[in-house]
Amino acid sequence: MIPDITFQLAKEDAQMALFSPYDVERLYGKPFADCAIGDLYPQLVADERVRKRWIRARDLFQRLAEIQFESGYPYIMFEDTVNRASPVAGRVTMSNLCSEILQVSTPSAYNEDLSYAHIGEDISCNLGSLNIAHTMDSPDFGRTIATAVRALTAVSDMSDIQSVPSVAAGNAASHAIGLGQMNLHGYLAREGIAYGSPEGLDFTNIYFYTVTWHALHTSMQLARERGQRFAGFEQSRYASGAYFDKYLQEEWQPKTERVRALFARAGISLPDRESWRQLRDDVMRYGIYNRYLQAVPPTGSISYINHATSSIHPIVSKIEIRKEGKNRTGVLPRAIYE
Repeated sequence: MIPDITFQLAKEDAQMALFSPYDVERLYGKPFADCAIGDLYPQLVADERVRKRWIRARDLFQRLAEIQFESGYPYIMFEDTVNRASPVAGRVTMSNLCSEILQVSTPSAYNEDLSYAHIGEDISCNLGSLNIAHTMDSPDFGRTIATAVRALTAVSDMSDIQSVPSVAAGNAASHAIGLGQMNLHGYLAREGIAYGSPEGLDFTNIYFYTVTWHALHTSMQLARERGQRFAGFEQSRYASGAYFDKYLQEEWQPKTERVRALFARAGISLPDRESWRQLRDDVMRYGIYNRYLQAVPPTGSISYINHATSSIHPIVSKIEIRKEGKNRTGVLPRAIYE
């Protein structure tokens, strides 16, 4: 997790303080991981009671780059960006290893015998990914997204995780799902579009824009059918309608003729401002069932059996060498459309 202050210090080639988590919790009354470090950083630097060690900020990014080049890890979560973009109340303080899960959680409290004094809300991952090429080839794009959302919601509803009460509580309150995507590079290659090109960026933007409308619309329909919203809906930017502002300020359309032609060929109608306005009004009236709807995982394994490129990632070699375990090495051809 990287807060904005880290980039600011690196840009200035300044020294960066690393704080003692024990001291922060002891003096400020909450775990270090729950603190908004960007806001607290000047105060913690000035607080002589908090032990700290200094490093050059740019050395951190240099080391991260070296490790990523060698292993592909770690994934990075930009903490302040995530929380600015989050439409729900509360602070996102962590993610999973692959960093696609960005959910608010609340801590539990325990008695001396380790029984629960208070059950918080922990994160539940009900994930599934669509193959972008197949989705674009679907005879009914909207129905494909709606079916996926309803299927993942069924997984959430049927989940029984009583062995971890805080996860069960989080799942029951949020009905969290994570609809992901894979085979972006494969689809672009099939269509003769270079990854990272203006056309490639344009397609990615409009594709996810369209998926988002259908996912929200389906979740609104679920809330309307069941008469139930996710817990905390009233405090969210969905309830106030503010979430939809960016879609109402301008008409979102493909910027390139190539991408416009792709959606036209597929028979996919793009949501216009009136569609978003109606969806906003329906969401404010009925709510949405799922607090979280989309999450784009690396799809490191399921992409292989789908003959797809991983997630939204680029392919840098036609042959991938993948190590499994300590001594075994597998050479796997990546699935790229000819």
